[in-house]
Amino acid sequence: ILSIYQALLTLYPSTGAWVAYASACLKFGDIEQASKVINSLNESELKRYQPFWVLKAETYLILKKWEDGKAALQTAIGLTDDMAVKKFLNSRLNKFK
Repeated sequence: ILSIYQALLTLYPSTGAWVAYASACLKFGDIEQASKVINSLNESELKRYQPFWVLKAETYLILKKWEDGKAALQTAIGLTDDMAVKKFLNSRLNKFK
């Protein structure tokens, strides 16, 4: 999976592809690479991109950065109109102590 995303980024280095790659890194346990990618992205360009904020929140959860994680997740919740997604993301807030 990671090599597929790396190839995609070589051909089409879009913001969505970078977020997906960072998500895959996180999924496969490479928190360092996921954090590096997340921190390299221009947050001001992503202020309305909900998947970025969910990924950022999940990364903070793993890093035990509770307050940062809650803030990122609250941003993600505010960016969706889908009630099922809001419910799911609100349930994730319980993971932050």
